[in-house]
Amino acid sequence: MLAGSGAVRGSVVVADFQRAGRGRLPGRSWSGKAGASLLCTVILDASDGTVPGFPLRIGLALLRTVAALVPESIGRLWLKWPNDLLVAPSGYPRKPGEAGAAGSAEFTPHGLRKLAGILCEGAGGRVLAGIGLNLFSQAWPSACKIPPVSLEEAFYAGVPSELPGRDAILAELLRQVSSALRDPDALMEVEQKLYGLGSRVRFVPGLPGSRPVEACLEGLGPSGALLLRLEDGNLADFASGELALE
Repeated sequence: MLAGSGAVRGSVVVADFQRAGRGRLPGRSWSGKAGASLLCTVILDASDGTVPGFPLRIGLALLRTVAALVPESIGRLWLKWPNDLLVAPSGYPRKPGEAGAAGSAEFTPHGLRKLAGILCEGAGGRVLAGIGLNLFSQAWPSACKIPPVSLEEAFYAGVPSELPGRDAILAELLRQVSSALRDPDALMEVEQKLYGLGSRVRFVPGLPGSRPVEACLEGLGPSGALLLRLEDGNLADFASGELALE
């Protein structure tokens, strides 16, 4: 409603809790108990959605926000193409197939847990960037493909009072969104933080149910498409699909 009624660019809607948030793919959902997450939608102009790699830039803004406010997170945050922010334990390798660090059994086989998700879509002639960032520990769903984690669990275990406040995180996020949308080198930075870069990965093109491909993740194209080196040696770009972590 706000998107179509003249809300200025950069307007934000914040929810205290969420019970029926949608994911990027059919059957995916996002929820958060009251006060435990930053759940917001940023209203942007339609022209923002034409910026190359728009969703990836929103992800980069989120990564930059956490890195700026939580110095302990630097070096442990990775972007999973196209819309997830992941965190790994200190010293844990980020590439598929590499051995894990000792004492990290609570993490996935690749040491990764999902800290935040992003959903970008158009509405009312505008572009909406929906963001969910886990702040405090809560009861996580058991059926998640990537186990969730919160900032508290990852970086403030035992001292949740030291976690930056939600308003401070939101203010920094809005600054970073504005910067990332204008930054000509944003996609280069995304590529440097791309989970699986240079490794052999399993990718499902298009919607779930499509035949997966095994390939080497080469990086990003100018539009933000995923570049994969196929088994026949050819380089292919994919604008939609899902990168598997198994």
